[in-house]
Order: sequence, then structure tokens, then C-alpha cells
Amino acid sequence: MVQEEKHKFQEKRRLTTLALRKAILKNDSKEISEWVELADKYECSRPLRLRGWQLTADYRAGQGNQIETIIAFNSARQCSLDNRRSLTGLFDGLSAFFNANRSDFSKHDLELLLDPLQRITEFYKIRKLWDSPPVRFGRRIAQEIERQKELAPDKIEGPATHKAERIVSALSQNVTKEEVRADFARLIAPVFREIIAKEEAVEEEAKNKKSKKKSQSKKDETEKKK
Repeated sequence: MVQEEKHKFQEKRRLTTLALRKAILKNDSKEISEWVELADKYECSRPLRLRGWQLTADYRAGQGNQIETIIAFNSARQCSLDNRRSLTGLFDGLSAFFNANRSDFSKHDLELLLDPLQRITEFYKIRKLWDSPPVRFGRRIAQEIERQKELAPDKIEGPATHKAERIVSALSQNVTKEEVRADFARLIAPVFREIIAKEEAVEEEAKNKKSKKKSQSKKDETEKKK
């Protein structure tokens, strides 16, 4: 039964691969956007999915659909984490979305957007792309959002809340294992630093007490000799 299921999965992968390749050759944007999601599901080759998602992102951008463009470029990024075109497209899309809805954001919306944006840029610090043009641009967007927070109304929901939530949900759920590990390390590091600092403080206090006790003993011995 397991072998049969495996064979079915492989056959679906083969057929999906053929269909997506055919759609790309025909330059049929609508078909590409439909097949590339199945290509993810059936784990088709990463280069093929990368191409499919980038073309889908271009298609969505041409339709003026900012949210779907961001989601597609992020999906492309999952296929090749260091691909500059995907990174640039993702941050360009986020910038366009932010600027188009700047006056509609609540403070809560901007805090929601900041979390995945900062997580993504921090991830590229580990991959030594912190100073690459696309990541520098991503960091500038984060700074703009921080500044806008000071001007935005302090309320839970605003005109752009549902749009922001949809983007945040996609960026938070569609992540690679490398990103999950990096994010865990980023979150746990301050905890470890705090534990180490406390242990060092306890050790230092113990040393000081021991030193004072030793000094007092010498002082007592001196007094006795007198």
C-alpha cells in the first residue's frame, strides 16, 4: 500500500512537471500560476518551481495585484533562498504595498508587517547577504514602517488590516527549515545570554565573598599576634 501511494505521488509529480514546463514554453501565465501550486505540492524540481513562481509574480504584478505578487515572490524565494530576483521582487512588492496603503495603516497593522520583514532581513545576515542591495532595501522599508508607526492611529483594526494580515500569514507560514532554525536561534539567543550573565554574576559574587572572608581571616590572625 505504501509503495502504491509512493508510485501515485511520483506519477503526479511527473505529470505536473510536464504540464508546468509546457505552460512555461507556451508563456501561458494563467496556466503557469495554476500548475506551479501543484508543483509545490508534488515537490517538483526547485529550478522549475522557481521559474514558475517568478513568472506568476510577474503575471500578478501586471494585473496590479500587490498581495498576490508578494506571495508569489516569497514562494519563489523558498525555491532558492539567495536568488536576487526573488528577493528584489519581494521587497519591491512590500514597498509598493506599504506606500499604497500608508495612510490606511493602524499601528497594529504596521507591527504585524514588521515582524516577518525583520525576520527575513535578519535571516540574510546569517547568510552574509545583509549588505546586498535587496536586503538593504528591505531594511529601509522596515525603518520606514517604524517611522510610520509614530503617526498611525493606535487601534486594532483599520482599512488595511485584512490586507496586512493576509501578507503576514503568507510570509509567516511559507518558510524553509533553514529560516525556522535561524528564527529559533534568534529568539533563544537573548535567553541564553541572560542565563550566562546571571551565572557569571553569581560566580563573581561567590569570588568576592571568598576574597572578603580570606581578607578577614588574615586580619583576625594579625590581631591575635598583637
